[in-house]
Amino acid sequence: MLYALKAQVGDLVILNDPVGGPCLWIGLPDGYSSKDLWHYLIRYNLAIAPGCMFINAIEFDNYSRVTYGLSWDDKMKAGIVDLALHIKAFLSVNLAVDKKFLNDIE
Repeated sequence: MLYALKAQVGDLVILNDPVGGPCLWIGLPDGYSSKDLWHYLIRYNLAIAPGCMFINAIEFDNYSRVTYGLSWDDKMKAGIVDLALHIKAFLSVNLAVDKKFLNDIE
């Protein structure tokens, strides 16, 4: 799962090497909220767990957890590609909004 996701998102996000369980932590760039990502993804029937569900600290607001305890099959692979494409879209949309906002206040 880690390598499949990394192949799709590259260096846009931080991905950990899972240790101790079938969970992958995804770190968004600073300034992005995993809660906002959750709201974005759930519209496409994709689910992540925002980091605030596990760690009650603002510095981890940009982290999400994805569990992969199910068997690795074609459906799971397609879901990872779909997740990666939507994360890239979320980041690009929010980056465009941020740039527009910054241009508007200058």
